[in-house]
Amino acid sequence: MDRSQEIIRTSWIGIAANMLLAGFKAAVGILASSVAIVMDAVNNLSDAHRQPTCPPVCYLYSHLLCESI
Repeated sequence: MDRSQEIIRTSWIGIAANMLLAGFKAAVGILASSVAIVMDAVNNLSDAHRQPTCPPVCYLYSHLLCESI
């Protein structure tokens, strides 16, 4: 498996883990009637949404400056 495929696979695992964590926190927050826990679940969903699924782009002038697409 090359590096870009490994990055994509790892990103999908991270997205799935964040979504499972968000679902668990939402259920606990609703059962406990805690707005804070429910909002934390929403925050986890936003983390899952921002997870990069593309390999990072590195600039030619510096290998230290990389960013996700």
